[in-house]
Amino acid sequence: MTLGPAIATLGAWGLVAMIWPWSKMLQLKAAIAAVWLYAGKFVILAPSLAGSDELTSGEPAALVTWKDTSTAIFFWVYL
Repeated sequence: MTLGPAIATLGAWGLVAMIWPWSKMLQLKAAIAAVWLYAGKFVILAPSLAGSDELTSGEPAALVTWKDTSTAIFFWVYL
């Protein structure tokens, strides 16, 4: 079983949680939910549309890149 992407994601999440303030982590959680539930790759536009100062447009872009890479590794191993 491929646990690499899941373990790397949890490790990255823990590292970011130690560095960023809690308010920024809450916005990141909302961005993660938006990526998985309805917005997909368009979540990159959300900070500019909402006028948010917490997340830059590069941070949701990194989130989308991480999700796509993890998904690609998962399918590469299992297909």
